Amino acid sequence: MSYWEILGIEPDSDPKKIKTAYAKLLKKTRPEDDPEGFTALHSAYKSALATAKRRSAAGQAHPVIEEHRPKSPIQKTDLPEASPDSPKPVVEVLASPESVEEQHGNENTATPGAKAAEPEQQATTPVVDVLHAPQVPNGEVQAASPVAREQEVFQQPGYQQSLGKDLSLIQAYVEELISSPRRCNKVDQWRYIETVPSMVDLYFRAQVSDWMFGVVSAANLQALQKGDLHIRQPVLSYLDEFFQWENNWQQYERGYGEQRSSAIFKFTTSNQQNNPNLKLNYFARIMAFGVDIILGGACLYVAASVPFLSFLNFAGVMYFLVAIPVLEASSIQASLGKAMFQLAVVDRNGLRLRWYHSFIRSYVSYGCIAGVKLVVWINMYTSYKYQMLLQDLITRSSVVERE
Repeated sequence: MSYWEILGIEPDSDPKKIKTAYAKLLKKTRPEDDPEGFTALHSAYKSALATAKRRSAAGQAHPVIEEHRPKSPIQKTDLPEASPDSPKPVVEVLASPESVEEQHGNENTATPGAKAAEPEQQATTPVVDVLHAPQVPNGEVQAASPVAREQEVFQQPGYQQSLGKDLSLIQAYVEELISSPRRCNKVDQWRYIETVPSMVDLYFRAQVSDWMFGVVSAANLQALQKGDLHIRQPVLSYLDEFFQWENNWQQYERGYGEQRSSAIFKFTTSNQQNNPNLKLNYFARIMAFGVDIILGGACLYVAASVPFLSFLNFAGVMYFLVAIPVLEASSIQASLGKAMFQLAVVDRNGLRLRWYHSFIRSYVSYGCIAGVKLVVWINMYTSYKYQMLLQDLITRSSVVERE
């Protein structure tokens, strides 16, 4: 099968059509899923691109060079009929008995007494094979292996410039993507890197992988200092699968350090419990809740005792319904009572809660408090089984000691 058939395009296609066809097939043929198919596709792409560029440089269409196939010997019936006066074909002249006798006669005349050359000592490459060797349009013998054809493409003057251009485009796109917190956490926005033709070059792919790891790890490490994660688990898992980062985790840890590596590898697995500081902290949580009750209850008590301070009733209610969820979703990550006892509220990955997550957690906790007579027995079981209270188990969050 020729490389045009592999790409599914016509032999006279220009480089633009070749790249378009290759980009479409690349989505179906990935190196980690089908290494042999990817190698064949990559070789076909490079060979077709080289042929198109040579054709463009010559300014005329050249015959398509198929893969080398052994040709059958020339039959006499295949040769055109010649007139008696026309010169004999080269093959017949070289093989005619007269030419052989004449050649031996010349040798005997030139070197009397010298022995005729043995058949083993004659040239090992027949003239017919040389005449039938596949020729490229410019007269050079076609490379026999796909690797040689790829090396020919890699050595072309414009190839390295193409790699540099694609690398600049990827860097500009990713930097713009990371600057948008909403876009950078959508996996579809990152699939652009799959469509870059130069990504099939293994050296180029490794270069992009190292640069991408450095940019993503730096952004996440900076966000983790505030208890959050800039690029979250779905995108991290996609990038890890595409570039196979975990297979080279030791190399990245040596190159970027343990903290930056952990800012990626710690969050690549979905629903993984990454918080090493998980404890029940039952006593500290009870004391923290008591402090919050005193603060909110004090507002209600003062409002009931002093008529003109009745607005404090609203303040007391708002502290439980709004202030606590907002504080736990902020960089403080705790209500006033929890902050006093060095506690912090985190999600399953040890990160700061989102706003909606924090409100859900607070209201579920208030519901558990309202049904304390039943919930206390459930908490005894969940504390023993999971080291978590019922509201933590339902809302997939926990209260941990502040680092």
